[in-house]
Amino acid sequence: MGQHVAYQHALLARRGELGPIGGDRRGQIGVATGPETAVEELDALDVPAGTWAVFDNDGPYPGALQELWRDVFTQWFPSNPYTSRPGPELLRTHLVEIGEETHSQLWIPVERNSGNAAA
Repeated sequence: MGQHVAYQHALLARRGELGPIGGDRRGQIGVATGPETAVEELDALDVPAGTWAVFDNDGPYPGALQELWRDVFTQWFPSNPYTSRPGPELLRTHLVEIGEETHSQLWIPVERNSGNAAA
């Protein structure tokens, strides 16, 4: 579970209603762009270069997503030499009706934690 990649780009985002993934239904809906791209109706969110742990997920919506978030923070982080760092957590998913299968990808900004014993 998880791979590490480094990216640098801007994210254009607009607030929007998301499906019932958890208690909070607010989120940002966005698209990855280059820093030279500007659209008046959208807000630009700078995403500095850094390391990201990327998790692919397939399963019924929204249960599989809820399990993914749980597993990342209760299983993956404790067994890997990384900790989350400041920055946006990004979720790419194909929204479907509740209970239907979907593919998602969760991006968590991370940094190496030299205090963690896992290698």
